[in-house]
Amino acid sequence: MRSIPANHTQPATNEWGIDVNTSIIRHRVADFIKQHPPFDALPEPDLLELAGSGRVKFHESEEFVYRRGDVRGKFIWILQQGTVHLLQGDQEQGRLHDVIEAGDLLGLDFFAGDGPYLYSARTATDVILDALDGGVMAAMVARHHSV
Repeated sequence: MRSIPANHTQPATNEWGIDVNTSIIRHRVADFIKQHPPFDALPEPDLLELAGSGRVKFHESEEFVYRRGDVRGKFIWILQQGTVHLLQGDQEQGRLHDVIEAGDLLGLDFFAGDGPYLYSARTATDVILDALDGGVMAAMVARHHSV
């Protein structure tokens, strides 16, 4: 898994030594998420704030984004590209519960209170995930009831 921060406005050097303009990444993330509910109800400044709150994550096929029983993290994700399988039961070979594809949200257990993840999320293909800070998202929901 590799990630690039989306919250800086100046060039950053990635793990390969390449300068990346993260301001452009934030705008690209905002342009993508505004095409999908519930983000389509947010005004542009809030989209940019939310897009800048996280990271763009790359996972190869058959990697776990998280496993059932793991402590919930601070992020929710919107899948930009690829397919993720939600598995119930055994962490490694669980039964397919749901298929997450481009534009779908992952990690919404964030809003269900404390406790571990109820399902495992394993990539079925190479994927690009936009990780968004769940706390920032919760503040957006409180400000914009249409979300």
